[in-house]
Amino acid sequence: MEKQNKCSGRTEAMQRRLIIALFIQTAIPISLILAPVVYILVTAELNYYNQSLTNFIFLVVSMHGTVSALVMIFIHKPYRDATWNLFRWFSKR
Repeated sequence: MEKQNKCSGRTEAMQRRLIIALFIQTAIPISLILAPVVYILVTAELNYYNQSLTNFIFLVVSMHGTVSALVMIFIHKPYRDATWNLFRWFSKR
């Protein structure tokens, strides 16, 4: 038996945009954590040490919170609008 669709086309489009936004919102920060973890595991297995790459890896991991906030602002329209309104308010003062 087929399931009846009770949502309008506009609702389906909004749901699709939300799912894509949530995917992006989780994929980018996860990659900021996953890539350094893979690097650490591979270098530990190969017994390889490079101080500059290690510093870069810790820099990338420490940017996780900032990148998560920026992704949320740019991906979700209400947050983006509120942020631009805040900047406009400060520029008027």
